[in-house]
Amino acid sequence: MEGNKDQPDRPVIVVDGQPLAAITPLNIVDDLSASSPSVGAPPSLQEKYNTLAKVSVILLAIFPLASPVLGVMALKEINRTGERGKFLAKISIGVSLAWILINVVFYFVVVRYIVF
Repeated sequence: MEGNKDQPDRPVIVVDGQPLAAITPLNIVDDLSASSPSVGAPPSLQEKYNTLAKVSVILLAIFPLASPVLGVMALKEINRTGERGKFLAKISIGVSLAWILINVVFYFVVVRYIVF
């Protein structure tokens, strides 16, 4: 073997113009995070949920009449800011409107039929 005694004779693999030994996992992660800032971050740190959307879902159990109003306000704010929570706002609108419809039907069909 006539190679350098400090380095054993082995083939050198070159990737993107760099020897493979120069490419470490940290370099790869740095390259990925530079191209996409959300790579590697947990979803909770990427974007936060809209506060109005969370409150509208909570109000489903407490005061369902306010839930669709807050849900519509949350959808408008989500479209403006790009926050998460569009699904929460839509769920709160749909469930609260269904609750209102069921109660109105119950009142006009069942209660009025039995009482009057």
